[in-house]
Amino acid sequence: MWKPQLSYNLLGNIVSELGVKRFVEGEDRRQGILLPEYLDDYVGEDNPVRVIDVFVAELDLAALGFDGVVPEVTGRPAYHPSTLLKIYLYGYLNRVQSSRRLVDAEHHLIVAHEVTNQGYDRHQLAPMALKARQATGCEQVTALADRGYFSGDQVLSCEGTGVAPVVPKTLTSSGTKRGFFTRQDFIYDAEHDHYTCPAGAKLTKTKRRANHTEDFDRYAT
Repeated sequence: MWKPQLSYNLLGNIVSELGVKRFVEGEDRRQGILLPEYLDDYVGEDNPVRVIDVFVAELDLAALGFDGVVPEVTGRPAYHPSTLLKIYLYGYLNRVQSSRRLVDAEHHLIVAHEVTNQGYDRHQLAPMALKARQATGCEQVTALADRGYFSGDQVLSCEGTGVAPVVPKTLTSSGTKRGFFTRQDFIYDAEHDHYTCPAGAKLTKTKRRANHTEDFDRYAT
């Protein structure tokens, strides 16, 4: 009696003997084209992808526990694990995917992590802070983030959740484009209450002015 298992084995032998490949493959990098002569010529000799290529080629993926090293006999051809690993390593080295992390300041442990394809962090302050609070089990946490996370809506979303966000405002001044110095270019001396400008001159407090939201101290030479 013919058994299905034997038919699969027989088919596998036929595929192996005929040299039929069961992986999705791209163009050979040595495939000749008009300009330049070879596709491989597009990649510089010092490009990191060459290091990744050689590194992965030296790995025994089957011994390392990678699935799919031996292709299935039937079904749609898959991408070889070595190809996927090369893409992953390239993306990791070049941060193709944007990764968000919140670290426990005392123990320096990553307590919350998320990978997203969004190229900005403005919508991530509250979600990441709440994940960190849940992961640590603390009722109150301070979320310290860079200005890329600043969003008025996100700061308001943290209110009443046990999260105290500490994040600087986004720089919106056009002074740099017009050739002016920004506030970040001036060094403040708290002991003497004056600023030092990039040219070395000292700016001392002259007067205070106020608007409808807050008071401002004016410094001048």
